[in-house]
Amino acid sequence: MITKKYEGLFGKPTKKKEKKKGKFEDLNGRTQIDEQFNWFAIIDKLIKELNKSDNEVYEMNYISSLNWLSYFKQRDEVEYNKMKNK
Repeated sequence: MITKKYEGLFGKPTKKKEKKKGKFEDLNGRTQIDEQFNWFAIIDKLIKELNKSDNEVYEMNYISSLNWLSYFKQRDEVEYNKMKNK
């Protein structure tokens, strides 16, 4: 349910099952790092944008966190599109 409501953050859920490989086996370089440390990027975004400590972010309600992340994502996309169209 959460992934459906916040699919803008997580992408559309797929019903296709992937073969059991090493989680990051077929990734390389920057993509592999991004995939492995995605959780840290999310926490870092909340810390910087909300001007909170890491402990304050970890104590946040998860719905509030997801709402903030959705807002930041949409805001960043709008800003990106404005700059792209200049």
